[in-house]
Amino acid sequence: LLAVCLDFALEDVAGDASAYRDGVIALMDRITGELGKLGLPPPVYLAVFECGTWDIVSGAAIEGQWELAWNHAAHDLNIVMPGYMLELDQNGRLTEAARELRAAMSAEALSVLSQGGGWSCPVLHLAERDGKVIRVTAQGEGALVIDKGDPFGAGKLAGFRLEGVENGATITKVAIDPKDKRAVLLTCSKEPEGAEIHVTYAFGAEPVKGPYPANCGALRDTFEPALSAPDDDPALRAMVKRWALPARLKLR
Repeated sequence: LLAVCLDFALEDVAGDASAYRDGVIALMDRITGELGKLGLPPPVYLAVFECGTWDIVSGAAIEGQWELAWNHAAHDLNIVMPGYMLELDQNGRLTEAARELRAAMSAEALSVLSQGGGWSCPVLHLAERDGKVIRVTAQGEGALVIDKGDPFGAGKLAGFRLEGVENGATITKVAIDPKDKRAVLLTCSKEPEGAEIHVTYAFGAEPVKGPYPANCGALRDTFEPALSAPDDDPALRAMVKRWALPARLKLR
C-alpha cells in the first residue's frame, strides 16, 4: 500500500478550523486502525491543500487545512501541493493538464518519501512586526523563492495581504530575508495599526474569472523534480515545484 489519499476539504460544513483538523485526524485514526486489523502498518497519507475556487476564497476548511499541515498528530500526513497550482475548467473542475500535474506532484512526493526524504511545501506559521516591516517565518524543506514568473497571477505582492488594518497601512514590497532564507519580509507603507491584524497568503483574495483559483501566490522553495515529471513534457516538468500553502496568521 503506497499511500492513502485524503480528498475532503471544501465539502466540510463544520464551520470551525479546529473542528475540521480534529475531524481529519479522527478519520486517519480510524483508517490506521482498520488497516492495522489487516496486518498493515500505519500508512503514508497524501492530500492536496484545497484553497478554494474562483469565488470561494475563505472558510473554516481552508484555515483548518493550514492547522492540519503542521499539526496532524502522529500520522504521516504529507500535503502534496496547494490547490492554486491546478487549473479549473468552466465548471470549476480540474482540467486534463491539472489532473496530470496533480498526479506528477503526488508521484514526486512518494518518490522522495520512499527514499527516506522529507516532503513539505512551505508552511507559513508566524508573522511578527518590527515597525513598518513584517517578518513571516516558514517551516519547510528548503530556502524560499519568490517566483518572478508568477504563473498563477498572484500579482506584485506574491499573494500576501493584510486584514484588519485600521490606519490605511498597505504592503509595498515582498522579499526573502537575506539573513534567513526561510523567512519573508513584508515592507509596509507605514506601521500597521489595528485591534486584530492578520497577514494572509493565498487566502481571502478577490474573486477572479480563472483559470486558476482566486487564492494563489508566488512563493515556493528551491525544490526541483527528479524522475516523476517526464523530460519530454517540459511544460509539466516546469510546474512541479513546492509552492507555499495558504495561511492566515495573526500579526504579533
